Amino acid sequence: MATFLFWNLCGRPLEPVLRRLTARHGIDVLMLAECAIPEGAMLNSLNAGGPGTFRRLPPVASQRLDLYSRFDRLCFGPVLKEADHYIIRSLTPPGGIEIVLVMAHLASPIRRDLRARHSRCIGFAQAIRDAEQAAGNDRTVVVGDLNVNPFDDAMLDVRGLNALADSRTVLRKDPRRFGRLQVEEFRLFYNPMWSHFGDAVQPAGTYYYDKSNPEVDPLWNIYDQVLLRPGLLDRFRSKNLKILTTDGLHSLTRSDGTPNGDGFSDHLPIWFQLDLRRRVRHASNESLA
Repeated sequence: MATFLFWNLCGRPLEPVLRRLTARHGIDVLMLAECAIPEGAMLNSLNAGGPGTFRRLPPVASQRLDLYSRFDRLCFGPVLKEADHYIIRSLTPPGGIEIVLVMAHLASPIRRDLRARHSRCIGFAQAIRDAEQAAGNDRTVVVGDLNVNPFDDAMLDVRGLNALADSRTVLRKDPRRFGRLQVEEFRLFYNPMWSHFGDAVQPAGTYYYDKSNPEVDPLWNIYDQVLLRPGLLDRFRSKNLKILTTDGLHSLTRSDGTPNGDGFSDHLPIWFQLDLRRRVRHASNESLA
């Protein structure tokens, strides 16, 4: 299993917390947004007594995202697409299959209204399609602070991220087809984050905001998300995705369950696993992972 962690640090110096999280959960790929921790300090902390050695894969254009991994640098292919708010590159873990890994930190609601963020998502989705074509691979996972909720138009628009809540529907409808004379096709994503809204599974989201006081406001948001193309659905289990609320020593939330932005970050980290092992088909036609 390949194990991933994403966290928007909001510029906080959280090296000890990251050390505990990566050790506690056996993280292979650590993805960070708004990280102000110098590379040396980060590596010293991550590699202090933990299994394996983390290395940083420096971005070219993005100044808002950081990628650290225990996997050898050779496991990561060249950057397929990059901008100031996303990085797309291939990843082939040891003994595993190649995937397209998309890291993103999209425009903030503080700086862009919902319409502008919708427009940005359409361009982002096209960049993903271009990267998949360049890689010859559509086993794609998108991870990051997308700054839109799963129910927003930017996520549901077929020209946007086109991400649905039900994996069976994704498998049945992919690709979605529109038009009669000139048919357009749009690949779908499965968005497992829908299942993490509300009080069925705590916490109720990854980000809580109660300051702008508009008439329509969910208060709890899931801006931090994981999206999967259909080709990865048989390698993912819903139990293998969690919004984390503790590093094993400290709670990352306040007593009311909201993220403790004063002590840690106002976003909560997300942890997930994918079974990326190469499967061997034997003469018995049994496929073993």
